[in-house]
Amino acid sequence: MKLGPGFLILAAGIGLTGCATVDGTAESHILFNCQDKNWSVQLIGTDSGQLVLTTKPLSDSPITGNSTSNWQEIRSGHVTGQEGGHQRHIRLFDGRRHTILFEGRNGQLSDDPGRTYAGVASFEPSDPQRSFAVNCAADTHNANVAENVRAWLLGAGLPAPIEEVEGGEFDAWY
Repeated sequence: MKLGPGFLILAAGIGLTGCATVDGTAESHILFNCQDKNWSVQLIGTDSGQLVLTTKPLSDSPITGNSTSNWQEIRSGHVTGQEGGHQRHIRLFDGRRHTILFEGRNGQLSDDPGRTYAGVASFEPSDPQRSFAVNCAADTHNANVAENVRAWLLGAGLPAPIEEVEGGEFDAWY
């Protein structure tokens, strides 16, 4: 996979030192793949034990350029409500930016019962203008983002995501 200009690349060396490079030579596994008219976001697990998040603005955006990061946290969360609804997420934090990959299904008390969805909420508390959101379909990769990431981490011999603190700041709907 070749990455062009405008990609924001965040790579995790969980349990390893250094940052990942995605140059098309390593085998990779797509764990989440979400795109709307403004953004493309993909989470990839490589056979070399790296978790790589690529984010590409498809329209004008205050977020440009390339960067790499080591994850300080990978957390998972699950909320229920709306009489039968649910939402699961994976939250990646690199010390500055929180990126939340989520999927869910609306409950009977929502405006659109039974609708499935997925998306991304990314924000940097110190610079709110760099925040963005993506809404996309809950397809094969996205409908199972939490399970995909957990299975990949365990298969790579890495620890499972830490559960969000119940009632905490990120124990929420996105």
